[in-house]
Amino acid sequence: VLFICTANIIDTIPEPLRDRMEMIDMSGYVAEEKLAIAKQYLVPQALKDSGLEHDQVHIKDDSLHMLIKSYCRESGVRNLQKHIEK
Repeated sequence: VLFICTANIIDTIPEPLRDRMEMIDMSGYVAEEKLAIAKQYLVPQALKDSGLEHDQVHIKDDSLHMLIKSYCRESGVRNLQKHIEK
């Protein structure tokens, strides 16, 4: 049996459990990866959730890049998704 666990903060995992785990650190996304994720997944999903068609809204790469650089300094894309949905 193989268990795969994820955690943002390993200090919250009880020590007896951590002793039995092999830790693998994963680096976060770089800006270019976040841009690709936003274009391919986050923006289309936000449009769909809002009931908008693709041809009704156009978000330039420069705008997404500015959003990523200015407001989304986390390693993941949760904040980016929240800002796109706004």
